[in-house]
Amino acid sequence: MFTLNKTYLFAAGCALLLYGCASAPREAAAPQWVTDPDAVYSGTEYLNGVGEGANRAEAESQAAAALAKSIVQTVEAASSASQQYSSADAADGIAQNYQSVVQTSSSIEGIAGARIREAWTAPDGTVYALAQINRSESGNVYKSRIDANTAVIAALINQADRRGPSFESLTALRQAQALAEENKSDLILLAGINSNLARVVDLPYKSADAVRVLADRMQDALSVALSVSGDTNGRIAAALSQALARIGLKTTGEADDAPLLLEANFSVEPADIDPQYAYVRFTLDVILTDTATGTAEFSFSRNGREAHMSESEAAQRALRAAETLIAAELTDELSRLTDAQQSAAQ
Repeated sequence: MFTLNKTYLFAAGCALLLYGCASAPREAAAPQWVTDPDAVYSGTEYLNGVGEGANRAEAESQAAAALAKSIVQTVEAASSASQQYSSADAADGIAQNYQSVVQTSSSIEGIAGARIREAWTAPDGTVYALAQINRSESGNVYKSRIDANTAVIAALINQADRRGPSFESLTALRQAQALAEENKSDLILLAGINSNLARVVDLPYKSADAVRVLADRMQDALSVALSVSGDTNGRIAAALSQALARIGLKTTGEADDAPLLLEANFSVEPADIDPQYAYVRFTLDVILTDTATGTAEFSFSRNGREAHMSESEAAQRALRAAETLIAAELTDELSRLTDAQQSAAQ
């Protein structure tokens, strides 16, 4: 049996302690952009948003949401400070509409120039991502888009002014309205991304609401003259007037002054001979014409057969069938002339 030297034991203990300290894993330090992105990427040059999640996709999604929030906060600051912009859409629209616009752009794909700049995985598996926008680059994209739309809007308004009341003019103004709404959304985002560029935006048409008013007035000016043949008691004309009213067009008796002329022909004639029933065949032809150019804007043609115990009653059934066709099918087809314009502007 032997006794270990105390000095030896002390040295061995120290060696074990040093080995343990050297072999213990060191906690990886988070990059500075995780906690203070503006210190790494200047806030005057970039908009930054940091997100975290259990995986890369979740972290990027949260980063995009944070980036959108930073845009919201910038626009809020601009609005509360009552900064003056050179258009009614910017001055009036920012305060009321920025939230919905930015919320619909809360993904990287929805914001021009946005991208994931950095990603880092912490030792515990949490993933961090940095979404970023270069204020100058993204701002120029939105500014260029607004300027291009503004030029097209001006051309469409001029086209409608030269042409006067017509479906062609109404189509042009609804297209201009749709572009003005795009500009409104882009201008709100631009104000949050690069307020200096937003201040120099010039909208000669003033605002999207102003263009909508122009389009609505054009639609109000589109009166339609009716000319109906074979309508012995005026029921076909009444049904056609109701169909036009449903799409926002009013009828007038002055064919020479009306921009549009709707001509209809309704005819009923005996059909098959049957010992028990009387059959009639009816035809309904409708055409809507631009009186200035003679261009047919719309046409509709239907026919059918009705039967009853007497020919007069069969004719009444034919008349009711024609009224039903006008109220349903003709109205649906006629509405495409304005529905497409309305939906494009919404």
